[in-house]
This record gives sequence, structure tokens and C-alpha cells, in this order.
Amino acid sequence: MFTYIELIKDGKVNDDLSMEDFNRALSFNEIRVIEAAESGDDLADNYGPFNIKYDKMLSYVIVYDTETNNPVCSSGLQKTSKNTGRILSRYFRYKNYRPGKWYPDDIEDYIMLNHYLTNYKDIPILYNSREKNNLYQKRLKKYTKEYKDFQLYPGLLELMFKNNFQHVFYTSDLPNAEEIIKKELTYVQS
Repeated sequence: MFTYIELIKDGKVNDDLSMEDFNRALSFNEIRVIEAAESGDDLADNYGPFNIKYDKMLSYVIVYDTETNNPVCSSGLQKTSKNTGRILSRYFRYKNYRPGKWYPDDIEDYIMLNHYLTNYKDIPILYNSREKNNLYQKRLKKYTKEYKDFQLYPGLLELMFKNNFQHVFYTSDLPNAEEIIKKELTYVQS
């Protein structure tokens, strides 16, 4: 069985956490730092002790296995503009829970997604983004009910920073969501 700890809630350390859950979250974060450092992954630095950028997170969730008391995955929700929030930001899957191939029914990922979609409805556009290609996003839309209402933004977007071209996958009830994404998230040189 899986459950989660919301370490960061509404942009600050979650005061509602029990001391047990707070300490559990801290130990899970230490495991993430060690695993990332040992992984040799190109993005390992993103998961270091100072690079998660908790100060920019509206929410940060760690999913764990209650039977083994081991962390499964973690990610955050960043408020990126007036109308947008990036979900699954700094997503990390812990070593013992990494599948050998992509599985469309990884319930632990959807625990985080459902948390963000349910508890942060005041953000009109929620999205995630990927640099290399949008094949993963297309598979999510095709094979998982949790992503059925998500849309792919047409083409690449230079997302918030110079030369940071990303594929954006979003959900919104706004009819002009793509216009807002382009206006609020496109890098503009100052």
C-alpha cells in the first residue's frame, strides 16, 4: 500500500505533519541525495541537497510504501506564473521502485498527480514538461485515465529560461489556455 507525505504545503514546511512523518520525509530526502549522486544520471545534480528548490515549491510530496517504509517517488508543484503551475517538478523515482520498462499503471505516480489536481484547483493551468521529446507524454495520454484530459502544447516552447526548449503537457478548463501558456511561460529576454 502506498501513501504520501506532503513536506511542503502552500509554499512552506507543512506544520500539520507529525514529528514521525517529518523525520521520515527528511530521511527519504537523504536517500534521494545519495541515490542521485551514485546514479551517474545527467540530471543527478537536480536532486542534490540544494537543488530541489523547496523555496520555489508550492507543494512537495514523497510517496512511500507503508509495508516496507521505503520511499517510492517524490516531486513538487511549482507556481510558475500567475495562471500556471508545474506538476511533477524535480520528479525522482527511488532505486528500488524503478521499473525495468515503462508501466502505464504505476499507481504511486498517480497518487501525487491526484493530490495536485485535487488540492490545487485554484491554479487554472497545471502542466509538466520534458526536454527531449513528447513520446512519454503521448503514452500517458493514450494509456492512462489520469491524463486523458491533458493536452500537448503544439511544438516546443522556450520555457521560462533562455534555450530551455520543452514539450508542455497541460490540463485546464480555460478555452485560451494555449495563449496563456505562450504569454506567461515563454522566455523573454529582459
